[in-house]
Amino acid sequence: MNTKEKWALTLLLSAVPFLTACSSFTGFASERYDGVKINSDEAAIRAYKENREIIGAEKEGYQTDALFQFLTQPPLDFATKETYLGLTKYRNVVGKDLPEGRYTVLYEGYSSPDTIIVRDESGEVLYQKMLSYAANTFELDLFNGQTIEGSTDAIASNIITNEPIAAPPASEGISLPNGVWHAGTHIPAGEYEVHVPNSFLQYIPHLYVVSGDQEMRLYELLSLAPGEEEFTFSLTVEDGDVLLLEDSLPLIFTPIKE
Repeated sequence: MNTKEKWALTLLLSAVPFLTACSSFTGFASERYDGVKINSDEAAIRAYKENREIIGAEKEGYQTDALFQFLTQPPLDFATKETYLGLTKYRNVVGKDLPEGRYTVLYEGYSSPDTIIVRDESGEVLYQKMLSYAANTFELDLFNGQTIEGSTDAIASNIITNEPIAAPPASEGISLPNGVWHAGTHIPAGEYEVHVPNSFLQYIPHLYVVSGDQEMRLYELLSLAPGEEEFTFSLTVEDGDVLLLEDSLPLIFTPIKE
């Protein structure tokens, strides 16, 4: 091997650690977004800019088997038995302490936020969510054998009731507050323009859309800077989809007319 060949080999070997450090666990493989072949970083940036959608590795951190189990349950009607129950660390058993059905949890505290925790029959956590004075309601379905509790020892900040949330009326479209919503029951299937209010809430709002094959779309509904207008994004909802809205003011879903 002559001097030039040795020098070229040295340069190539020295570049290997740099290339390895710059590559992700997917290597240099490209992905597709809207049918266009691009690398994963470009796909993530484009999806976020165009529709506030999170894709790729970052989305994986939000997906859990427990969340899918919680969201893929069938919709229920509101419980007919009048219920107004404070949630402490006591585990209220559905079918014993309160009947199976749909419920609203209201945050009625005036200081620190309080968390609601839903468990399955074995005691494993299916879902938990912190409520506060800003994002202070959550609507969900509870099934026999599950339990629901709060995070305080004595004075309950979260109240569970069988009364639906009185969402503000929308001049056009459907208004959905925080909670679990089923396409075909709470919102018709179709294409929508989703209006996101400029909320400046304490936490970052998210919208999850789970399909029947356990595919999940995730949208980050960041509040805008002062002086900027509220924004909209497009969303297709199919029969069987389940929507989970967290930490947000009510969203307005306006059908896109052809």
